[in-house]
Amino acid sequence: MIFATITQKGLLLSADTYDIPAQYSNNIQLKFVQDENYEGWTPTVQAGVFDSSIIECADIYYCTPLVISDGIIALANNVMAQDGYLVLSITLTKDSENIVLLPIAFKVHASVGKLDILPPSDDVWQQVVMAFMDQWIKDSNIEQDIKSLIDTAETQQKNVNELVSDINNKLENGDFTPTISVGETITGDPGTNANVEMTGTKESPVLSFTIPEGKVGAQGPQGIQGETGATGPQGPAGPANTIQIGTVEKGETASATITGDAPNQVLNLVLPKGDKGDKGDKGDTGATGPQGATGATGATGPQGPQGPTGATGPQGPQGPAGIVPGNVKKMYAMSAVFTVNNATWFQLLTNAQVNSYLGVSNSNNTNTAIFVSNGDGVSQNVKTANAYYANGAWNVSLISSTSGSFRVNMLIVYWG
Repeated sequence: MIFATITQKGLLLSADTYDIPAQYSNNIQLKFVQDENYEGWTPTVQAGVFDSSIIECADIYYCTPLVISDGIIALANNVMAQDGYLVLSITLTKDSENIVLLPIAFKVHASVGKLDILPPSDDVWQQVVMAFMDQWIKDSNIEQDIKSLIDTAETQQKNVNELVSDINNKLENGDFTPTISVGETITGDPGTNANVEMTGTKESPVLSFTIPEGKVGAQGPQGIQGETGATGPQGPAGPANTIQIGTVEKGETASATITGDAPNQVLNLVLPKGDKGDKGDKGDTGATGPQGATGATGATGPQGPQGPTGATGPQGPQGPAGIVPGNVKKMYAMSAVFTVNNATWFQLLTNAQVNSYLGVSNSNNTNTAIFVSNGDGVSQNVKTANAYYANGAWNVSLISSTSGSFRVNMLIVYWG
């Protein structure tokens, strides 16, 4: 029996009543109504019996987990064996997350007795059960109902016996030939008893039968096929069927298969090779086709006379550094314009640029040197000192702090 309803609101628990049965009660149930915001979380319940409702400073008598099913918390019998304060702690679990709600306490009032409610002696508890049943029969008036049913049955039986005796006597004396007719025949529910009810008079009795419906029998053999029914009305026109050509394969025997469902189906064909036909008549000359691709270049003809000298063309790009005999393997010369602002040095080339110009991948300050000179010293009063290597790049020192643009000529020498 449910004695209280515990309702969750956020992390708080409240009860519609805090009055629960006293000590030694058993099979006590509490209902738990979970907050809709925690739908999908699984509740578990832990119960403890303390000597005070302030559990932080109370002594605990007993602690045990409780069963909760479909929102009903069943209090174990041993929980109610001790008077004090019954404290329930409910934990909500979802995946790897646990949320413990604030506890709620109920007062278990002290009582007398014990949880074993049956007397130890068989004779004693049988007497208790018999006394309980006698009292229940008296309180529920069932005894009077039973007596009334028995009296009615005895009266009906007496009337039937008298009727049977009277009929038998008249039959023996030839004084009575009853005219029996069948009244209503009713089909009763399966499993109920059959019943015959007689009405009318003694001379013209009417028998009404109630026969329970029998069990469904085994299925009989299939009957003969009935006559063909009348043709039904013409149905609506279906969608137009579309057949596409699927595969066409060569085979020994011609065949065709249709796959898919209407209105989209695919026709697959297998066709044998036919006999060679007769040679046809020569066709008319076709139209001139498009011009064909240019043919291969013919052989070179004899050299003609030397023509006049043409005009000088523009200077081509500088070629790759050549191989210098001796210790030097490659050299590369170039000129470029640089702009500085109040500087005493500037970056000339990165090591990656030097590798690109030389066509190598390993130039560095141990196998490469760069020589520089001012390419337009007349227009710019700039004096370059020398090139030096630092932090993966070649830099040029200036004699003094300089601002402006100027040209620098350089020679890269590589012996790596």
